[in-house]
Amino acid sequence: MRGAIATIAPNARVIDITHGILPQSVIVGAIALQQSWRFFPKRTVFVAVVDPGVGTSRLPIAVDTRAGARFVGPDNGVLYLAAKDAGISRVVELRASKYRLKGVSATFHGRDIFAPAAAWLWSGTPITSLGPTLTAMTQLSIGTPMRRSKTLGAKSSMWMVSATW
Repeated sequence: MRGAIATIAPNARVIDITHGILPQSVIVGAIALQQSWRFFPKRTVFVAVVDPGVGTSRLPIAVDTRAGARFVGPDNGVLYLAAKDAGISRVVELRASKYRLKGVSATFHGRDIFAPAAAWLWSGTPITSLGPTLTAMTQLSIGTPMRRSKTLGAKSSMWMVSATW
């Protein structure tokens, strides 16, 4: 992913928030992004890839927000909590082949789709150039606390809703 970004935007500064998210743990990734984004400068482009649906019909998306932050990743809920906090203004599907690597693999969308899209956004490409505007994105709820005997757990879910940005 760093190589794809460096090829398109060699002056872009890449900062890793974490590589400690357990595989397939969308909720943990979403919370880490939600708790981190506001400590970065405006116009920061965040790439979040916790993607158990890579190679499936889930969409690759980019989100523009009223706070100025942009989020790029799979439409599986990992971007939702941070984007909602930042004030979603537009969501686009990353469909334009011009802003992807050639020969997109079925298993490495982070390198082939998300990192290039983030680099193009950082370079000043309008978000609307990356693909069509969507009216819905996968929303994520971290759940409701529940008491189970002497432990505390949570019931969580993800869902799609239509909305106007």
